[in-house]
Amino acid sequence: MPIVIRRILLIALIVGIGVLIIILPKLFHSKRMIQSNIIINEQTFQSYSLSRENIIIALRGVIDPEIGINIYDLGLISDIKIEKGETVLIGLLLTTPDCPLINEIQDAIKVSVGKVPKVKAVKVYLDKKNTWSPERMTDEGRRQFKEE
Repeated sequence: MPIVIRRILLIALIVGIGVLIIILPKLFHSKRMIQSNIIINEQTFQSYSLSRENIIIALRGVIDPEIGINIYDLGLISDIKIEKGETVLIGLLLTTPDCPLINEIQDAIKVSVGKVPKVKAVKVYLDKKNTWSPERMTDEGRRQFKEE
């Protein structure tokens, strides 16, 4: 086989592997994120009310796809507000500034918190005033992190 064809095949192989390395993890993580929300339903909550406790239960159903710990115990939630009209406002922190899965995480939060009784709307904003650090993790999050 001529050397030019070998080089072309080698380049095609390298590009193909690069595409798989970039695309496959995103597909896997998105699927994992969606599956984490399936377990949240009305029977999951403490009472049939819109409360901070029920919102936290819903947030614990959203798993960070990179770390495998729920976003609440990981310390990614900076703010939870219940506004008039049964709207929930969630402040979200990132462990890395260029998180490629931010949209999937925000969507998962909206779906999961949207299952809390009496929630009409969920708004998620990226909290740029605060930064995430390991100190933000709950004791449960630290325990899970050590098990990973």
